[in-house]
Amino acid sequence: LNDAAEAFFGGNRHGLLNQKVWQVFPNSKIYEYALEFKKVKEDKRERIFEDFIPELGRWYQIHIDPRLE
Repeated sequence: LNDAAEAFFGGNRHGLLNQKVWQVFPNSKIYEYALEFKKVKEDKRERIFEDFIPELGRWYQIHIDPRLE
C-alpha cells in the first residue's frame, strides 16, 4: 500500500494487509463489485463499468481484467 491508498481507506497499512478490497472499501455496493470480479474469473472476459459513490461524492470507472498479473 502507498500513502494515498492508506489515506483513502482510512486505516494504517498494517491493518489493511491481507484483506480483500471489498472488506475495506468505503461503499455499501462493494459486494456488487465482488460479484463482478467473480464473473470475470469465471468467463475470463474484461468488464468495465462506471459507478457514483455518494459517500465519496465521486464517479469512478472500474476496470476488471482477468489477467493473472
